[in-house]
Amino acid sequence: MAVLDTDTFARTVSAGFGTASDGAMWTQQVGHSTSVSVGSGKGLVAYDAGARDLLTLGSTTTADGEVLARFTPQSSTDYIGFVVRYGDASDYTRITLHGAKFVSVESVVSGVTTSYNVSNSFFYTNGKAYWIRARFIGQTYWVKVWADGTNEPTSWLGTITNTAGPTTAGKYGVYMLSGVSGNTLNVDSLSFLDSASPHVFDAGLGSEGLLLAVLLGLVDGGSGAETFAVNKELLTLVFTLRDGAVRLRTRDGLAAFANRDGLARLRLR
Repeated sequence: MAVLDTDTFARTVSAGFGTASDGAMWTQQVGHSTSVSVGSGKGLVAYDAGARDLLTLGSTTTADGEVLARFTPQSSTDYIGFVVRYGDASDYTRITLHGAKFVSVESVVSGVTTSYNVSNSFFYTNGKAYWIRARFIGQTYWVKVWADGTNEPTSWLGTITNTAGPTTAGKYGVYMLSGVSGNTLNVDSLSFLDSASPHVFDAGLGSEGLLLAVLLGLVDGGSGAETFAVNKELLTLVFTLRDGAVRLRTRDGLAAFANRDGLARLRLR
């Protein structure tokens, strides 16, 4: 996956989020810049009479990708999370943690909202920071949430198929709503990644746990990485071509090999 934009929020801005650490400009699409600021290494969103704040980052668009950031909710009426595939204020998808325990994917199309429940049992603690990671490819969304200071879960919290929302490329950013007067939400350590155009396999896994993949266009001595979507999970394979033979491994070091015809066989364990 290629990094599209990142923001460390290491700056001070009195109104709006300003310019991100990677040089991209934040744009307030919904809400009021007077309730949004940056300080102490965080993007801050103050209570604004229950109004939501939606900000997009930069001018790059993507149809598929992955987002990650750390957020801190302050009440059970807050919304914290991301906006993806943003076309305008009437057409986009948001991925949020809200209502004390809900993780949702909600798509707005022509002003009409359709909601999908990823989980209704992730109980968060007000004032505590949480990481949210979400991946979206086509109509499928994967989401995981975990408390700051704990290990990221190896499995997704939940997966949904969003048949109502947009699948075309759009902008990306954050969606935050402070539900209680006097409270201020925050976000930091934010990154947006492209999906690297994953190839979707129908072959799946055989009885011996072998993944079959055809790798084409390699030059002898060359190397690279490719990301594949297999059984609704992304698998990144690092491959090299030496003396006519493709050698393949996963990024976390699982053993793999391929024959000289370019048919890669990866033993999963």
